[in-house]
Amino acid sequence: MLRIAGKSLALLAKRVFRFFSQNSTTPDQHIIDNKSVATTEALQRGVVAFSAQDFPAASKWFREAAEQGNAAAQLILGTMYGNGKGVPQDFAQAVSWYRKAAEQGNVLAQSNLGILYGNGKGVPQDFAQAVSWYRKAAEQGNATAQFNLGGMYKTGKGVPRDYVEAHFWFNLAVTAGDERALKHLDHAAKHMTPVDTFKALKRAREWFETHPQK
Repeated sequence: MLRIAGKSLALLAKRVFRFFSQNSTTPDQHIIDNKSVATTEALQRGVVAFSAQDFPAASKWFREAAEQGNAAAQLILGTMYGNGKGVPQDFAQAVSWYRKAAEQGNVLAQSNLGILYGNGKGVPQDFAQAVSWYRKAAEQGNATAQFNLGGMYKTGKGVPRDYVEAHFWFNLAVTAGDERALKHLDHAAKHMTPVDTFKALKRAREWFETHPQK
């Protein structure tokens, strides 16, 4: 389940680049969340360098923005450390930067931090911490975190095994677009009674009523 969001790194860079190219006045809060001119300039330079595949230069600029508290830059820098792109691969550094972004509510950083805790990369393996960070991201609608949280309930890692909870989170993940969750959803259902299935589907219905799909 270790997915250090390589695709998310490229996607973030593209989204940040699109923001600057369009000169939007209402950027996504997960992308531009620090209005300091110096921070924004550093982030912009990082995006330009990343787009030119000058990853060492990109890491320099993202670090400057990250050190000024920009969560998007912290997320990207953590991912660069996790993938060894532009910097030596260093999971401890990835954890450090993900944590800074995650504590600001960045959903991708929360999900990735959970992955690192779950796999013992950069930190001692800690399933309870993995569950905690997965849950924070899952509750914000992140499909990967929902899938991973479902997996923790299915296997009983970090939480008591609970197929109703597993089914609930796999159901959300499937709806959010994570096709991997489909077979796990079916597997969980095989271990559930009709009453269990009703409970899981009722929870999912209530979730969708209060969390409309964007």
